[in-house]
Amino acid sequence: MVMQKGVTVLVLFLSYALSCASNSQDTTLDIPKCGLACILDKLPASPCHTITNTSCLCNDQVLQGAVQQCLQKECTVVDAIGTIGATATMCHRPERSRKHDMFAMLAVEIPALTCALLRFVSRWYIATEFALDDCVMVIVTGTFVPFLVIGQMAGMIGFGVDIWTVDAATLTYALKLFFIDESLYLSIIFLTKVAILLFYIRLFPQAVFRRTCYLVLCWVSITGIVLLTMQIFQCIPISYSWEGWKGDFVGPHKCLEVNTLVFTAAGFSIAQDLVILALPLPILARLQVGWRSKVQVMVMFSLGIFIVITSCIRLRSIVKFARSSNPSWDYTDAIIWSGLEAAVSVMVVSLPAIRLLVTRIWPKLTASMSKIRGSSVSNTCRTGVGSGLSPGIRTHYDPGTGGRSDGVLPVRSLDDYTNDRELELR
Repeated sequence: MVMQKGVTVLVLFLSYALSCASNSQDTTLDIPKCGLACILDKLPASPCHTITNTSCLCNDQVLQGAVQQCLQKECTVVDAIGTIGATATMCHRPERSRKHDMFAMLAVEIPALTCALLRFVSRWYIATEFALDDCVMVIVTGTFVPFLVIGQMAGMIGFGVDIWTVDAATLTYALKLFFIDESLYLSIIFLTKVAILLFYIRLFPQAVFRRTCYLVLCWVSITGIVLLTMQIFQCIPISYSWEGWKGDFVGPHKCLEVNTLVFTAAGFSIAQDLVILALPLPILARLQVGWRSKVQVMVMFSLGIFIVITSCIRLRSIVKFARSSNPSWDYTDAIIWSGLEAAVSVMVVSLPAIRLLVTRIWPKLTASMSKIRGSSVSNTCRTGVGSGLSPGIRTHYDPGTGGRSDGVLPVRSLDDYTNDRELELR
């Protein structure tokens, strides 16, 4: 019976092919046998009645839905995708592509990499010292480069198009690159948060504030390590993460609920961003400076809001994650917004040191923009290497109280500083 059904299918479609144009012949003969059987099985219930009525077949949504259900139940994933692709060609459906959207990410990623390099120039040649947060940023930059390259490779090879336009081997390789890139993404996001917190600890001397930063740092570190480990070992064996989509994986395997993992990681990341963003605002609000200077400093610290925005948009893009029947198309937004979030994080962490570099190169410009009126203080706190955040903010620190008794941070004019190292907040 199976042989007879197969012969019947081939004969019917051969007759159909001979009655069509040459391009339709190739498309019909490319439909997998399982797909042909599903079409013929559901065709009697269609008003099209005959296989040669292609215009009717291509517009019959009920028939297409019935055939799709049959494909999911009776055919392998590869055969089902092959059938959908062949029928899309037969019906002259236009090929969708978002390759240009992923290539456009370079417009943000390359400036982000440039910002990181400028940060190192500023910290090494202007501040002349490397702090712990700078060392963390070295690791971030070293991770960001392969993240950028692999993300672009995955996008160009197997994403931004419908799954039936990508052959199985290419899609498997693209999903492997996607797996690697997501692991790098989590590493970058985790380490940039660590770098910001270490920057806060170096910048502000208040004992209570520092203890709070250390607590948040522990929270970020624990969740970051746990989530990264779960991402890497989401499936056992690990290769199932990119090979299991075909449904023909040989051997035992076990996976976590990937959607739960992805949403948990995104939720923790957004919550931590908000906490880190809010941490220094009470201290900055008490700065004894003119309102223009205070706004400039608070805006500098508040740029982290862009990280929160990109995180929230990315969260919307991963709704279909791990449950998509068309991952090469549906994962495109996740790739784009993961790249943008990582790039924005690197840029935001680098901006304070870049401001120091700009201050050194264009001192007259920054002096006119950042002129601050305030009283000078003779005793200043040096809490480690400088940040380059605000040339002109200096804290009068009382070790006994963890800060000034009046809670106000006095400042000096930019013109009072005589060398590059004093342009940093120490």
